[in-house]
Amino acid sequence: MDIATIIGVILGCMMIIWAILSGSGTDWRIFCDVPSLIITVGGMLCATMIHFSLPQFLGVFSVIKKTVLNKLTPPSQIIQNMVDYAAINRRDGALALEQELGKLNDPFFVKSLQMVIDGQESDSIRDRLSLEIDNLKTRHSTGKKILEFMGCAAPAFGMIGTLIGLVQMLTNMSSPDQIGSGMAVALLTTF
Repeated sequence: MDIATIIGVILGCMMIIWAILSGSGTDWRIFCDVPSLIITVGGMLCATMIHFSLPQFLGVFSVIKKTVLNKLTPPSQIIQNMVDYAAINRRDGALALEQELGKLNDPFFVKSLQMVIDGQESDSIRDRLSLEIDNLKTRHSTGKKILEFMGCAAPAFGMIGTLIGLVQMLTNMSSPDQIGSGMAVALLTTF
């Protein structure tokens, strides 16, 4: 789990909520506007669905989940494991590594050890694992592109919502008491 991501999101939200609640006598509910949220978030999601295929779009939720919940093994632990497995291989032979496969949670590491156990040549192992890494990078780059697109589309739809709010406000210029609330809704969509 990436604790920095979780802490950053929580602290960022808390600062915004604190700023809203500490306003002089302001009711926090004026910051909740469903049409603004639908325009911004709904527009972003629709634009993302237009730009990417449905399986790619649905896969982004898995990417977000892995970003927050995936626990990475420290590199020092991976290196130590590799040293330990090399010692087992030298001392007891490659077949002794089969007992270690059940202890691993990393599919890439399991596949690597299985190829060693199967007696494949080091060049063959290196080539297959390099191909696996390249495929992994390609899959991750797609998820990254989708999230970057969503990050660019959301502010654009926020501005579209602001323009919609301004047009609605300007159509009610005959009643000055509605201008302030219309302008607040327009700016809230940008927020």
